[in-house]
Amino acid sequence: MRTLTLKLVRELLGMKTQALAIAAVVACAVATFVASLGALAAIREARDDAYARYHLADVFARCKRAPRTLLPRIAEIPGVGQVEARVVAEVVIDVPTMKEPATGRLVSIPEYPRPMLNGLHLSHGRWIDAERVDEAIVSEAFALAHHLVPGAKLDAIVNGRRRALRVVGIATAPEYVFAFGGGDIFPDDRRFGVLWMGQRALASTLDMEGAFDDVALTLMPGANEPEVLRKLDTLLAPYGGVGAHGRDKLISHRYLSEELVQLRAQGTWVPALFLAVAAFLLNVVVSRLVQMQRTTIATMRAFGFGKLRIAAHYGAFALVIVTLGAGLGLGLGTWLGRGLVDMYRPWYRFPTLAFRLPTDTVLVAVGISLASALLGAVFAVRQAAELPPAEAMRPEAPARFGRTILERVGLLRLFSVEGRMTLRNLFRRPVRSALALAGLSFAVGIVVVGQFTEDAMAHMLRLQYDDVQRNDAVVAFARPATLDALRSLPAADGTILRTEPARSIPVRLHTGQYAREVTLEGLVPHPRLRRVVDLHGQGHDPPEGAVLLTLWLRDALHVRLGDPVDVEMLDLPRTTVRLRVAGFVDEMVGINAYVGLDTLRRVLGEERSVTTLALALDDRGASALHQALKRAPGIGGVLLREASLASFKKALDQSLGVMRAMQGIFAVVIAFAVVYNTARTAFAERSRELASLRVLGMTRGEVSRILLGELFTLTVVALPLGCVVGKYFTDQISTKFANDLYRLQADVSDRSYLVACVVVSVAALLSSLLVRRRVDRLDLVSVLKARD
Repeated sequence: MRTLTLKLVRELLGMKTQALAIAAVVACAVATFVASLGALAAIREARDDAYARYHLADVFARCKRAPRTLLPRIAEIPGVGQVEARVVAEVVIDVPTMKEPATGRLVSIPEYPRPMLNGLHLSHGRWIDAERVDEAIVSEAFALAHHLVPGAKLDAIVNGRRRALRVVGIATAPEYVFAFGGGDIFPDDRRFGVLWMGQRALASTLDMEGAFDDVALTLMPGANEPEVLRKLDTLLAPYGGVGAHGRDKLISHRYLSEELVQLRAQGTWVPALFLAVAAFLLNVVVSRLVQMQRTTIATMRAFGFGKLRIAAHYGAFALVIVTLGAGLGLGLGTWLGRGLVDMYRPWYRFPTLAFRLPTDTVLVAVGISLASALLGAVFAVRQAAELPPAEAMRPEAPARFGRTILERVGLLRLFSVEGRMTLRNLFRRPVRSALALAGLSFAVGIVVVGQFTEDAMAHMLRLQYDDVQRNDAVVAFARPATLDALRSLPAADGTILRTEPARSIPVRLHTGQYAREVTLEGLVPHPRLRRVVDLHGQGHDPPEGAVLLTLWLRDALHVRLGDPVDVEMLDLPRTTVRLRVAGFVDEMVGINAYVGLDTLRRVLGEERSVTTLALALDDRGASALHQALKRAPGIGGVLLREASLASFKKALDQSLGVMRAMQGIFAVVIAFAVVYNTARTAFAERSRELASLRVLGMTRGEVSRILLGELFTLTVVALPLGCVVGKYFTDQISTKFANDLYRLQADVSDRSYLVACVVVSVAALLSSLLVRRRVDRLDLVSVLKARD
């Protein structure tokens, strides 16, 4: 066995560059698997721990105003465990360190610390004092963004009155692991925060003594959640209930769950692609090794080495390479996994979040790596074991060639001698050429996929902030207001260039047995500041007397153009109206329904009511308006387009940095591995032929052009094919990851295609230079020695 071990070492050293290239591909696969699934396990563990320790509710419901005497009836619903009633309000916050207003959500909590639903984890400070009505606990993300510490002071516009608040604690909550305000498509910790105040203090400020507008429940084991939701809706309906929902529709939980789905997908299909490439390369390398060592195999058989020992020897060649790659991948994956967790930590606020590499993940990673090695080498190993000694002692029979199609049509005459030899060799070995072409195309496609996330996010930015939100600011009112609401602002004259009112209301859409709760938005005809735009940038006008639905709603409600839809208003007074479906729009964010503003007002029996006001501002007076909005009564929040855009870009740069680097490095590795192994295999197969041409008088440059011409031709053909492969992959990714929260447009930019082509071309150039060195160093005497 020592003899075979020495032989194995010599073979690995003789093919060290190819072996390292394949090991690098395996390392990329294992690293992606370990990093993604390790981060997935860390986030899931942190989520489950936070949900259990701080008692995240199972059911949530909002209403206008319900008496607390209703709580015993809610508790009597079969299957209900605990019941927690709260007061919640959206307010404007005046932060001393920020010129523009911020949006806050006030949530009531008990005056004394006790086990409660949706509890708080205090990271700094203390609980509120029952005797003080001005104390508040602030969400950790908002506090860090503004450098708030216990003792800091804030002003909030609550129920039309300015209220001075003192920060006494900083906390995280399982309900707001991923928190952002209404109108945002991404968390903005500077402009949105959650503040918890005492129950009596907040109820008094909002005129909600003895009442609540938000309730949370837990369910007993085996409870029928749909039935609980139905009965809870029935109880809250007279009090303006807007639809109870389970934890699965809690916005923070939804985004977190979708992120976990994407991590799992990334940790499975990306390694699968890389391991498929590694298996392909191993098959090529081991098969070529067996062909080159036919006489050696025959000699080994003659000296008594059995089939199993020979098969084990060549199988060990593949296993050593893959084991090396798996070991490197485990180390790299652990490092990348910690980086991923560090990237997620600012966005998902858990009490504890630390990367931990589960043992089962390590075992699965090593197992699938070894399986890919066996899969890649099994045919070559079987060929080595089954090769009869007598046949192996003879040189391999020359391949039988005929005239290629290019020769039959006379096109080869258009090329030089080197070009003819290159094309003949490609067409006379169609299987090898097709496999090499597939590998190169695959490398291009992988690079395209690596660029896709950045393209998708850039498209989302352009669409959301250039086509949808053309306003400078959106003012959200705490309650439906009139169009005259901003006339009292000191800076309104000359600062506000244009306004567009909108009225939104929660509704339940019914079509037969299907129903869905969404927000119905009433927009002005031909809106210019807040538009309805599909994924392709095409604008849609809100219809009068009919409803415009997103494609996601179309599929959920099983409706077609012209079908009637019953629209139940989940607000007081409760009304239901039947509207015809006027069209569909494939929006990027959310699942909304749209009607003309006049239609919605007519249904509601209102004349000039608005819930939001989109503003176009004069830049010179914007600062004064910001200050005025901080003092204006009745405003529940302000969304500033430029600030939101800057925050979104910053978040993308931070969150995509690790992913972009990982995908870029891995794409370069796989491109180089495929290109270099293709070139080295071609060189190994044709070294005798190339040496013969040298002896016949060809120069090194001419011989190199014959060999590298094949690589150049394959690369040129593979570039457009790889772009098609990459587009197919991105289409599949965008389809698989589409959900009712957001959709990614599979629009790959010309820049991404160019980057993919440049990466693979550079890899081909580097491989060509390395192979060219081998051509220049050909030992003509040893190569031309007789093999028989």
